[in-house]
Amino acid sequence: MKIDIFMSKWKMEWHFFRLRYHELILKDCLDYQMKSKIQQKIYYHKMKLEDPSEQSN
Repeated sequence: MKIDIFMSKWKMEWHFFRLRYHELILKDCLDYQMKSKIQQKIYYHKMKLEDPSEQSN
């Protein structure tokens, strides 16, 4: 049980970290193809943070 709580918390922190990381990269990105990929990653991590029930993936 404690392991499940720990893993859920860790996954949420991971998605938060990755979200902020990609936002920072996007800010200075000049390549439109790369920007698109980064925006997709941002969207993915935002969705994971908004719906914690999906954290089992």
